[in-house]
Amino acid sequence: MGATVADALLAVHRSYLKPIRALLAAGVLRGAAHITGGGITENTPRMLPKGLAVSIDTRAWRIPPLFEVLRAIGNIPLDDYRRTFNLGVGMILAAPARIAGKAAATLEKLGESPFRIGEVVAHKRGRPRVEYR
Repeated sequence: MGATVADALLAVHRSYLKPIRALLAAGVLRGAAHITGGGITENTPRMLPKGLAVSIDTRAWRIPPLFEVLRAIGNIPLDDYRRTFNLGVGMILAAPARIAGKAAATLEKLGESPFRIGEVVAHKRGRPRVEYR
């Protein structure tokens, strides 16, 4: 029997403690944002120092079909959609580009499947702190 939308919404949330501890021990973690209510748009800037923003590549991961179903049912505008749901990204972890490979290898040793969704950039006055491309 297939899972229902309700089953998916009520599923137990995973813990990110082990991966975060491993990244801290490896000395590669510079920021973390748990993507809960507020989505990527509102949670990601909380880990960034003033003057920085992020550029998110929306093609870097596959959004689970559940979110597209919810968007269609609710006729949710794109900005609201990105601000409300995690879109399949439960945690964003920041590491300097020069050691991103070490961060990825640390996570892979734990059985994780990390993927790069963007980059930290200078924040331009009048622009949002999270831009999607």
